[in-house]
Amino acid sequence: EMLLLSIPLNDTLRDPRSFAFYYSVIEVASRYVDVGILHGLKGGPLTGRFLKRLGDEGLGADSLNRIRFIGTQSNQFWVRDFGPLFGLGIEGDLVVFDTIYRPLSDEQEAWAMAPTDIDSKFVENDDNGFRDYLALQRRSEVSPLYVAKFLRQHYQISCDVVRPPLHLQGGDYITDGSGRFFISEDTVLANGGRLKDVERILGIYFGAKELFVLNALPGMAAKHLDLLVCHAKPNTFIMTEAPSPRE
Repeated sequence: EMLLLSIPLNDTLRDPRSFAFYYSVIEVASRYVDVGILHGLKGGPLTGRFLKRLGDEGLGADSLNRIRFIGTQSNQFWVRDFGPLFGLGIEGDLVVFDTIYRPLSDEQEAWAMAPTDIDSKFVENDDNGFRDYLALQRRSEVSPLYVAKFLRQHYQISCDVVRPPLHLQGGDYITDGSGRFFISEDTVLANGGRLKDVERILGIYFGAKELFVLNALPGMAAKHLDLLVCHAKPNTFIMTEAPSPRE
């Protein structure tokens, strides 16, 4: 029914390459389905400019009429991480899954970006920096609530928000649609290292019948599987090739 994107409108309008990328996605998707665009609440005044720019670039009236803007607290473009996952409830109603997303490396990044680092003697400064980080994360985490409310109001459908007791980075799972579920070992570790618990929760909430745990990339690299592989069709995956190290 709808493709969900998350677009930082201000940055996208200023960057021709970003705009060209989103235009190409919207142009194709809007031929078939509505396109929901998540944006930060401060981006509300920019929605008209964004629509006009799409029209100026050649997007037709029918496609423009398929675009739906959804204001959220988040200006993140990682919709697969901070946005909702969708499923069907026992009675066939639409369900918005809101899993816990808390990247394990972000605490270190927060300290590095703060005025002082973790070894500082001025603890109050570190505390302020960390509170800023927590506030940002909290704003990002509430996007599924905004999406569910929009779906109920705009499409007049029942849509419950369900919160599985699971830390699941949105990009760190792949499913082939037949019950086979792929995650990285990073997701297992993020949930206390208890594989059986992860298997049970994925089975109850996501219908996983068979779980495969793959090795995560080493070091401070992103662990998300969707950066590495993509399910194309039954028993077929597309794999990325890592770029050559810079000299």
